[in-house]
Amino acid sequence: MPVTITVSKEAILAHDVGRVREILDSFVPDLIDRNRNRVELEILGYGNDSRELFLIDEVRHWYHTLFDCTPDLFFWMNLRSPWLTFYAIMFGTPVCLAGGTTVSPDDLQRFLVWGYQSLNGFCAQTRLVLMNRTSMSLRPFGSTRVHSAQQSTPADGQPAARLARG
Repeated sequence: MPVTITVSKEAILAHDVGRVREILDSFVPDLIDRNRNRVELEILGYGNDSRELFLIDEVRHWYHTLFDCTPDLFFWMNLRSPWLTFYAIMFGTPVCLAGGTTVSPDDLQRFLVWGYQSLNGFCAQTRLVLMNRTSMSLRPFGSTRVHSAQQSTPADGQPAARLARG
């Protein structure tokens, strides 16, 4: 069952991610296990707008603020939710196709690298150990798979995510 955090239009317009940040912070340490990979965000106040949320500038700006202020987002977000695709679109530039909207491979890679590097930092800070790190994979983007790359370490010494086609 997801943990849904609602975000008001007023918070969007003010670029205020404080309430979301407070709720996520309240999960540490007692609710870490219960709420991991269960958080979804519900954006309120745009029901009468005919545009998709990812095409509304103030919503995109709010998400960029969220990404800047929430390095632990990958830990909390529901990875099985369609919201993961939405987050990737918000992180990069929407690519509108005849069948819908997606994200470019380059933006997807940047999003996943950001997410997993941030996740590694959050786990180090909270002293969490995630099991099965080398077999983590996501498949919400067709045939794209993401593997944690413990075998490859960039010059900064931080493990990186590697994008593989398959």
